[in-house]
Amino acid sequence: MAKYKYPWIYIQELSSSFLPQSKDDTAVFIGYTEMHENQEGQNLHLIPTHVNSVKSFEILFGKAQLEENIEITDLSDAANEAISVCFNGSSSLHNLYYAIQIFFEQGGRSCKIVSVGSFKNVGEPLSAIELLAGLDALETEDNNLLIAIPENQNLPETDFYILQEKILLFCKSHRSFAILDLPKTSADDYNAIISSYREALISPYLSFGATFFPNLVTDFTYLYQESAVKIKTSDETRSLLSVKESDEFLYKKYTDCLQQFFVNLPPSSAIAGASNINDMDRGIWRPLANFKVEGIKQPEIIINDRQQEPLNIHPSGKAINCMRKFEERGTLIWGNRTLGGTDPEYRYIAVRRFVNRIEYTVANLLKEEIFSNNLPQTCARVKSKTEYYCYGLWNSGAFCGPKPELAYFVKCGLNETMTQQDIDSGNLIIEIGIAITRPLEFRILRFTQKISS
Repeated sequence: MAKYKYPWIYIQELSSSFLPQSKDDTAVFIGYTEMHENQEGQNLHLIPTHVNSVKSFEILFGKAQLEENIEITDLSDAANEAISVCFNGSSSLHNLYYAIQIFFEQGGRSCKIVSVGSFKNVGEPLSAIELLAGLDALETEDNNLLIAIPENQNLPETDFYILQEKILLFCKSHRSFAILDLPKTSADDYNAIISSYREALISPYLSFGATFFPNLVTDFTYLYQESAVKIKTSDETRSLLSVKESDEFLYKKYTDCLQQFFVNLPPSSAIAGASNINDMDRGIWRPLANFKVEGIKQPEIIINDRQQEPLNIHPSGKAINCMRKFEERGTLIWGNRTLGGTDPEYRYIAVRRFVNRIEYTVANLLKEEIFSNNLPQTCARVKSKTEYYCYGLWNSGAFCGPKPELAYFVKCGLNETMTQQDIDSGNLIIEIGIAITRPLEFRILRFTQKISS
């Protein structure tokens, strides 16, 4: 028996081949913003702040950092038009604004933003310490969280892994879930980078996160300052602003080209948006795989079935979930596995998140009993509340079983979940079994609460 030293809800997961799920996790984004102040002048730095649209984000946190190193190369002649656009120098490492756009494109209804500070100068490295401060700012959040940090991809290698491991630890401690991105990849090196990722990411809490790949080519275009956009021809180099002042026709041609220079974005924000709408409309217990991602041209790297096979299932258990493009169907989320694939009970995202939600919800149901007398009436009251909650989930289709008794059970009482010594020690123990894949296959959740002797 574990030693419980102060009044609180203690959760112990017991192994058995069953699993559950739930609703309304709070999607949270951590990152740098143009500003962080509300209309009353309150500084929102490191304050989790609710937004329900791109517009509300802009009011509180501004827009994207303006790009300073976009170059348009125009080698057109009388016979052919040859115009290309690329970065010639450092691009902004800040992508939170575009991530929020993608989140709401999926139908996401609301999320919280933790601004860790204002933009760095273009070319200046990001700080893992500052992003970790954003994670620490979530300590007092009273809900299951779905956490994404898209700028994690732009950290130096060592900081990249430190941050991901800290996120997984936080999610384990707070019954939350992390949506993670790979380091930047290309069609030529993604297998090598994934192999390195699997070796470098070390955590005992891998089932509390999932990694998605590849990056997405979005429908959005970069924000830029016209004076910094360079137009390079065979004769000269000048700014887009100078073209605007001298040649309206050419200016329109170049700005049209810039409208085809699309933002490349890590997939975590799209997954968060899809999860948000899926949780609310279908239920957290429903797998997210096969969800069509909106606001996307295509994945940066096109993966086929053969190429996905070693990514999805690997001896390490560290599954890499793919974003796949299918003709006539668009870009789909084509994976639903956590990084903890060696754990048969929590290898699926929907299962891990649903269990998190049930543990959190039942613990909250029990909080008002912390200082109750440890009497049979207390056990009956706790059992009744929990059964009511489980019945609601069953009635919503969250559990297998044609009847409630085949879908879940709740136990609480002397000689059922507690000995006399438990009662004398002030421990109230409740056990919940829930069938998630097929009837009579249960996962046991054991809750212990310290109450009056």
